Amino acid sequence: MKPSVNRLLIKRALPALILPMLLALGSQSWAGKKDTPTATPAPSGSPKPKFDVPIPPDHGADFVKLPYFDERGRLQMYFTIEHAFRVDEGHLRLTGAYMQTYDEHQSPDANVTITQGILDLNTRIITSDVPVTVRRSDFQIVGQKMVFNTQTKVGHFSGHVRMIIFNRSEMAKASPTPGASAHPAESPAKKDAATPSGPTIIDSNDMDYDGKKHVSVFTGDYYGVFVNDPSFTVNCDKLTTYMRRSGAAGPKGKGSPARSPAASPDGKANAAANRGSGLQRAVAEGPAARPVVIVQDKPAAAGQEAQHDVGIAQKADYNADTGDIILTGWPRVSQGLDTQTATSGTTFMIMNKDGRTLKTRGSTRTVIQAQEGPEKAGDSSPAQTPGSSPQ
Repeated sequence: MKPSVNRLLIKRALPALILPMLLALGSQSWAGKKDTPTATPAPSGSPKPKFDVPIPPDHGADFVKLPYFDERGRLQMYFTIEHAFRVDEGHLRLTGAYMQTYDEHQSPDANVTITQGILDLNTRIITSDVPVTVRRSDFQIVGQKMVFNTQTKVGHFSGHVRMIIFNRSEMAKASPTPGASAHPAESPAKKDAATPSGPTIIDSNDMDYDGKKHVSVFTGDYYGVFVNDPSFTVNCDKLTTYMRRSGAAGPKGKGSPARSPAASPDGKANAAANRGSGLQRAVAEGPAARPVVIVQDKPAAAGQEAQHDVGIAQKADYNADTGDIILTGWPRVSQGLDTQTATSGTTFMIMNKDGRTLKTRGSTRTVIQAQEGPEKAGDSSPAQTPGSSPQ
């Protein structure tokens, strides 16, 4: 009788034991499905960098191409890298990198060649301790070291920095307008054989470059900035250059940018862009103890004698369109044996890159020195009155 009673008790108790277990398992399974949807992955412990590169840490890849877009989806730059190595989660080592930047119209602007560098994927800043080259159709910059923010397009170059600004008129001749004759008829007016031509070269110790504003600031203590233009030379402590936007018209034009072909592999601008690009303005500055020094040597031409001019001032503002150089801050200009010196702090003088023109406004003193005989000094009235005051 006992085995039958035991089996009966087990049959009656078994459902009571199994049912709570099944209900508990079902509730846990439903709760898990409700709290953790399968379509959403679990959050990672470390946030992804701002510039996400599909290369895992401690791995490398050859011939990497990386486009970079801004928050509005516009292409800002395009990287072509011979070899990229992911040092860690936030740094990418670049070897043989070429970076093409684009302007606000999505046209190719300047490009940067980097032999060796490190890209911070969080700050998007590239640092390089080896020479780096920046090129555009109208200029070239070479710096021994570089720190460049790819997001703001602002960089700092150090060591020996050299900028070469190409001559706009020569660029236009090298890139004729499509459809024009390859051998145009020569103009009856002959160019002065003594007129210098060629690029403008700037050397300095340091340079700050703003790719969006197209402004470069060169600095160097104790006349550490030197400018060698075909028409003059400049020694100063600080020089700020303002470049035209690639394809922009001159100051008197209406200025519709010339769009370069997007498929151009070298980023060269077309003929219209060449005619509109180039140097627009340059401002040289120096303290009273080390003022700006401008030297012009005009060779003899068209029945005129050779002339040696020297301009000294605390500030020199050069307009590339007119060729005028406005000197302020107690300027002094020597033309051959004649010297004009400001006797007031508000006096300014205007030299021209032609080496023949001098205008003054304000109180000056003129010293005329003959080849034989004593110096002659006296107050002079301005030779000509310029139409506008310097900025």
